[in-house]
Amino acid sequence: MESVRITDAIIDRFKLMDVYGTKFREDARVKAAKNARFVPSKKDSFIYIEVDDESPARAAAMANAYIEELQKVTSSIALTEAQQRRMFFERQLSQTKGELTKMQAALESAGFNVGALSADAKATADLYAKAKASVDNAQIELDSLRRTRTDSTPEVQRQRSIVEGLAAQLRQLERPSEKNRNTTYINAYRDFKYQEMLLEINAKQYEAAKMDEAREGAMIQVIDVAQPPERRSKPKRVSMTIMFAMFGLVFSSLFVLWRHFGGLPTEQSLSK
Repeated sequence: MESVRITDAIIDRFKLMDVYGTKFREDARVKAAKNARFVPSKKDSFIYIEVDDESPARAAAMANAYIEELQKVTSSIALTEAQQRRMFFERQLSQTKGELTKMQAALESAGFNVGALSADAKATADLYAKAKASVDNAQIELDSLRRTRTDSTPEVQRQRSIVEGLAAQLRQLERPSEKNRNTTYINAYRDFKYQEMLLEINAKQYEAAKMDEAREGAMIQVIDVAQPPERRSKPKRVSMTIMFAMFGLVFSSLFVLWRHFGGLPTEQSLSK
């Protein structure tokens, strides 16, 4: 909240250069910084905002505006883990939809006929598609974890083991089989089924990430909204009046004593 970006936003929002009577923005920043205080509490995680201004209403509005500007900045420069996951799976879902369209076109151009495939070949293709989709989904989960965690964390290591195990199973399914002669049909069919299954998995992950993001709530929560103050915070006129009155009384007493005890030359001493 002490950054130039937020301070300038407050200056422009409340026209503080006119309020403070400054010609240069830098001078307005200095005055705005003197009039605003951000006090973190040692007992809890709260931050207290105090703003001084000639107008009570403007002081309250400025205090609330600091929160609003902070929320704008944090939303633009920082993403929570749930937001990152949601954006990640959103991109994956869009990419998978495009790939599924391509595979469907390739399947149609190959003249695919489900009757041309034996039950064994169809089952093998479905199994391969499911296994490959599982490997890719596990890899996507691993990539998502690596965006917020290091490779040494238990979550990343566990997910990496899952990826390696699924990849080993997939390699066994990728071995050529002499039983399947209609390779063109089978390859087109299994690629299509793979993208179809991957789309379903990514859609579920995307919806789960959206739910997590919704449950996460706001990053900055306001406990008490600033209200116009009822009393002046400064200058404290009563205290200043009493202080100057006491100072004047003491000064007058000292001056009288000084005159009485010969502090100033009299007319008689001057004639001598």
